[in-house]
Amino acid sequence: MGDTRPVYTDERAWSSYPSLAFAINERFARQNGWDFRYEQYEIAQMPWGPLDAYSTKSKQHRAPTWIKLMAVDHAFEMGYNTVVWIDTDCIFYNHEADWSDVLNFLLTKNFVGWVDKPFNDHSLCAGFFAVRNRPEVRNLLQDLWVNPSKFHWKQFHEQAELNNFFQRSGPEWLELIDEPMFSLESKTQRLLHIASFDSLLRVPMFTEWLTARSLGPPSEEAVLASVFQTLKVDDYDYKWSGIQPGSLDRARRVVRSLRSFGRRTAKNIYRWIRPLR
Repeated sequence: MGDTRPVYTDERAWSSYPSLAFAINERFARQNGWDFRYEQYEIAQMPWGPLDAYSTKSKQHRAPTWIKLMAVDHAFEMGYNTVVWIDTDCIFYNHEADWSDVLNFLLTKNFVGWVDKPFNDHSLCAGFFAVRNRPEVRNLLQDLWVNPSKFHWKQFHEQAELNNFFQRSGPEWLELIDEPMFSLESKTQRLLHIASFDSLLRVPMFTEWLTARSLGPPSEEAVLASVFQTLKVDDYDYKWSGIQPGSLDRARRVVRSLRSFGRRTAKNIYRWIRPLR
């Protein structure tokens, strides 16, 4: 897992879906003997807020979801042969489910993931996937980051580019599993992904999962053991892009950040004055 947002262990956790997802997914990983990492990405900050991720080589900003490419490669760099990525809006729903088929597919496939139903019956949903540590896979992750993309901020971001690659590549690259994930169809299903169109349901549904099992927010011990702040996004971009950002790159990032700050401020002002009308 990974996000710029922290994981809370106190009452704030009940309004933080990344914290609730952490509690659920960390429990699953521990129960199954998997190492669990939550990468709390470090990205440059300005007085008014963070800068967006930036691919210096392509001269493009990157939506936050793109950073998972770095997080996966970072785990490979640490020596893991297999990495399972899961977004902060996705949970391992059935903790008694068998995952041996997914791991077995990785004996012959580079990626294994869930079909992006009901949106696309033949594409991967990048909210969850398992992937092998191979040179060609690591090259792909880097290439996607450094090459220009029309999806650098347009949906569906890195997912669109991954699927474009899979469509023109051989069958050894991807195994798709056709099981539900975007809606709760069975108590035995393996994943539940509360996507952006249902974002208001993330906190209540993750809360329901925890309270139904008499569980609560993450423990301080789990956060200390599993939350890492070792992925510095700008440093990783330099590693992949191979060039330092110039003055124009820095100016573009600051201007974009100021625009985002202005939009957030305008929205907050509107929310404040609307009840007064």
